[in-house]
Amino acid sequence: MKLSGWVIIVIGLSIGLSALAWSFFQIYTPYEAQAKLNTDYKAQLQIEAGKQKKAEERVRKAMAIIQARASEWNQIVLQKTPPDSLAAGGINLNVNPYQLVVDSAKFRNNAQRAFNSQVKIGGIKVISAPQIPFPGEAPTLVRDYYSYPAVPFPVVIWNLGTVNVAGTYKQIVANVRAWSRMPRYLAVADGLRIDGTSPNLTASYNVTLVGFIRAKTLYPDAPGAAPTTPGGGPAPTTGAPRGRLGAD
Repeated sequence: MKLSGWVIIVIGLSIGLSALAWSFFQIYTPYEAQAKLNTDYKAQLQIEAGKQKKAEERVRKAMAIIQARASEWNQIVLQKTPPDSLAAGGINLNVNPYQLVVDSAKFRNNAQRAFNSQVKIGGIKVISAPQIPFPGEAPTLVRDYYSYPAVPFPVVIWNLGTVNVAGTYKQIVANVRAWSRMPRYLAVADGLRIDGTSPNLTASYNVTLVGFIRAKTLYPDAPGAAPTTPGGGPAPTTGAPRGRLGAD
């Protein structure tokens, strides 16, 4: 049977279209869909990578802030806390309770000398000034004198009461402002009252001293019991003996 030319052409077109359709649906379309999926996945990866970079940047910034705050805190520790050595004017709480009674009295005397020196700053005349209280006995010394464990770390808090001074206005103001710069202690002077006629003035104000004690470990206030480790604020990271305003 002889086929005409048109039949041959139609058959050829049919076969070509079938092949083209098969190629489109079996090869091109799946590849195109996969390519789109790959493109979308790449975009998602880029978004996640961007998030990761931002997260890493936030971590770096946070670490920088932490380091800066730690540095600031270290300076406070160095300048505003008593040393952890009795010989240097501070106190070491990691001794037996009876020795701590003796050492605490010496620590109190050192603190009183520091107070007596501070209260004269500015060239004023001291009319009257309070005394730092003496420590108590061994069974309750840590609890009552160093406020532990009522506070999570050992600290002395001396609400000393009223200081009375005389001098010029400039001398009195310099004297009151100097308390904020007192070494080894956080000192607060408030309630200032000035009387008299310039330049002969008298003034009164209240003083509170706070001393954060560097104590890695300490004996409890009950004689013979096991040592305890206080919790609390951060320790200095550089430049100061180990210990905490609180603990290590």
